Amino acid sequence: MRSPSGDQVGEISIAEWSPDSQQLVFEADDGSGTKAVYVVALTGGIPQKIHEFESEQAFSGISVSPDLEWVAYIAPAGQGHLQLWRVPMAGGEPEQLTFDPTDKAHPAYSPQGDRIAFTLFNYESIFWLLEP
Repeated sequence: MRSPSGDQVGEISIAEWSPDSQQLVFEADDGSGTKAVYVVALTGGIPQKIHEFESEQAFSGISVSPDLEWVAYIAPAGQGHLQLWRVPMAGGEPEQLTFDPTDKAHPAYSPQGDRIAFTLFNYESIFWLLEP
């Protein structure tokens, strides 16, 4: 995909509306193992790159926090496992949120923004009983 300025942003793998529906947040892959998270206004314009990272994972997912402060994403950590990270929506330093030896995908903020759900790549079925 090319931005209105003509800049190449890569192949978009996933997009998500911001909770206020005024911005679109998307993840793009340049084909060489480098991904980036972008934000573009509903009214259009040039997408703003807020973070770039290395990852071979094709469809790992993103999620925007309800307060519009953070974008959660999945990327490899130092030990090689795909971990949950977040980066400020305005750009800045990423923060690693998980550190265990499992691979993750598909982050999803709760409506209150106090929790993030994600999928584990362990190829097991696990059933949870929720009690009131």
